[in-house]
Amino acid sequence: MEINHLIAKNPELNTSKIDKRLKINIPVDIRVVINWNMSDIDIDLYVEDPNDEECSYDYRQTYIGGRISTDNKSGYGPEQFILKKAVKGKYWVYVRYYSKSRDEFEAAGPLTIMAEVYTKYGDKAEQRKVIALQTSKRGASKLGGVQVAEFEF
Repeated sequence: MEINHLIAKNPELNTSKIDKRLKINIPVDIRVVINWNMSDIDIDLYVEDPNDEECSYDYRQTYIGGRISTDNKSGYGPEQFILKKAVKGKYWVYVRYYSKSRDEFEAAGPLTIMAEVYTKYGDKAEQRKVIALQTSKRGASKLGGVQVAEFEF
């Protein structure tokens, strides 16, 4: 995604040494990427669309075409959601943590999650919002995790 984003934003780049199989037309209406600061924790990305359909590691594609990346069970991320043609309405971004018990999670210190929410990604009208969220014990969201972002398309 990143190399194609650079190409789309900088058409004058010399791309002759980039494998043609890696070059794709990437504009998408919505792209959400999360990363986090602990390597031994399993953070999962959830995105709910205006139709109340949830995209996650166990429901990888929605009716309107939202897709989620492979579940990253170790490391610092990333996990990614993309939607080529978004429908108008409100979208919600949530995360859940799985790999540690609540007590182990609290003992490790606060988890910081960075979310990047793009609309019109790879387009001239692209907008990017970065959210940094530090979590500890927090109330459950409607998905049993932590709400990271809410936005309208």
